[in-house]
Amino acid sequence: MARFRWQRGAAALLGHRHRVGLCRWAAISNARGVGVDLIDTEDGVRAAFSDLQLCGSVWVCPCCSARISEERRGELNKLLIWSRSQGLRPVMVTLTARHGADDDLAALLDRLKTAKKKLHQHRAWKSLKPVVVGSVTATEVTHGRLHGWHPHLHVLLLIDAASEADAVGLAEGLCGPWLASLRAAGLDGTGEGFRVQGAAEAGRYIGKWGAGEELALGRTKKGRRGGRTPAQLLVDAVDHGDSDAGQLWRMFAETFHGRRQLVWSRGLKALAGIGEVSDQDAAGEGEPEKRHGLCRIDHEGWSGNVLRRGARYRRGLVLDAAETGGAAAVASVVAAGGEDPLLRPGEELIEGPVHVSTGDRAPDFQPIGKSDHEAHTQCAGIFAGSRHVQHAHAHHVQAECFRSADRTEAALEDGLTAGLSGEGPWPFPAP
Repeated sequence: MARFRWQRGAAALLGHRHRVGLCRWAAISNARGVGVDLIDTEDGVRAAFSDLQLCGSVWVCPCCSARISEERRGELNKLLIWSRSQGLRPVMVTLTARHGADDDLAALLDRLKTAKKKLHQHRAWKSLKPVVVGSVTATEVTHGRLHGWHPHLHVLLLIDAASEADAVGLAEGLCGPWLASLRAAGLDGTGEGFRVQGAAEAGRYIGKWGAGEELALGRTKKGRRGGRTPAQLLVDAVDHGDSDAGQLWRMFAETFHGRRQLVWSRGLKALAGIGEVSDQDAAGEGEPEKRHGLCRIDHEGWSGNVLRRGARYRRGLVLDAAETGGAAAVASVVAAGGEDPLLRPGEELIEGPVHVSTGDRAPDFQPIGKSDHEAHTQCAGIFAGSRHVQHAHAHHVQAECFRSADRTEAALEDGLTAGLSGEGPWPFPAP
């Protein structure tokens, strides 16, 4: 599964000690191990893991964000159904500002948020507010090679109006106040920084996704005018070794940490009868009553040891085996991990090679322990911080260190230090 590969790439870019580095990778309990379950869905039976740690990050985790977006899309579609039953008119307003290649993402985003607060203080908004039953604001960003970061806000307004045309006309009256709010926040903009679309005419966004999907799944759509979404930056960094994309994605991750993707106006969810679900809960897979335990993988089978890679290095293969061949097929995939600890062409190691450059981040180097177990544990944390090697190459060296006759502390430290420092040569040939 590609999402698993991108997730490991995200962990390499941020450091494996980041929560995304443990997500769906580390077991909650080593004694209990990891479960492989089958889930009944509308599209058939799907396999999933249980008893794994989840990071619940909608911004940086390809696995959790997909699940969270699915939950939020369902909530937004329920909201649209409810609004129509109440005779309300959904209108989507897009807010943005002029930006350039030299603009700092964090500063640009903060000023954009400040401009929106000033808009809410404007008399035009206050005059419109009595007919606005509720709103949902989504924050998105793309990056263009010529004009840099492009943060923008999608605001879904539910307006009590006689017709959609009336609702659109009321919302369009906010254009001038928005441009004034931008100037007050230290930004600039033109009429292109403000756009209003009715639910039936929201262009290709609503035609492809529906209004709710445009808001909740903005990370998956392609950026405009050559711009790339954060998801595309991550893919380019992981799958194509684009170091610039990796640095941009890490900047995005650091800037958006702790921010909310969707902000509902106060009381709107309760008014529409939609319950509160946290990102952490939404990141889980499947309703409990629809899950059926298939088999369990013990701690060693999942994590591996110094001589073999565990099943977590081939999570996609495990799930495919569960769906097509049941418990026996899962056992075969788990057992196959012990045949050869080296990366081989075509082998699904972390769902494929991960070519990640971590830019100018310093190596996360720790002293090598004396025992094999300590050395293996501490070596695993070194590779994410390396800026000189590809991820797959680092794993190759780790495996060769433990296969060699000389597994002393000095041999491990000398070999790894030489390779990771860029001073080389490698003690073993590259794959």
